[in-house]
Amino acid sequence: MSAPLVRDVMTSPVITVTPDTTVSEIARLLTTRRISGVPVVDDGKVIGMVSEGDLLWKEGTLHAPIYVTLLDAIIPIGGPHFDEELRKAAGTTAKDVMTSPVIGIVPDADVTVAASRMLDHKINRLPVIDGHGHLLGIVARADLIRSLTGPAG
Repeated sequence: MSAPLVRDVMTSPVITVTPDTTVSEIARLLTTRRISGVPVVDDGKVIGMVSEGDLLWKEGTLHAPIYVTLLDAIIPIGGPHFDEELRKAAGTTAKDVMTSPVIGIVPDADVTVAASRMLDHKINRLPVIDGHGHLLGIVARADLIRSLTGPAG
């Protein structure tokens, strides 16, 4: 028996935000809807994802690079993600804190492909998108686990 397809386990419609949704609105949405992330949609297309982890950057510690002077050149050492950390820490809207580009999946993919993609990219959810980048649904790790273990009973 083959594994189910993503379309069979995805959630639709999807709770989304726009690029201009404030961080505080996103935090409230995640809390009240008991979800851990939302797609950022602009003109029907998924342009990013905001997760609880992205919001935690605002409260986290920045890892500033160390600068060394060598032959009149200033060379940054360490802190390879400082620009991203700073952008997210200072962000006030979804477009400031979202993770982009989006790692998505098509509805006809096998759920095992979705599981591998989540593990490979260390993410908890995948937006289900069509060939034009339009959002069709979302699939989370819990959806995949339920599909692979069969119906409860």
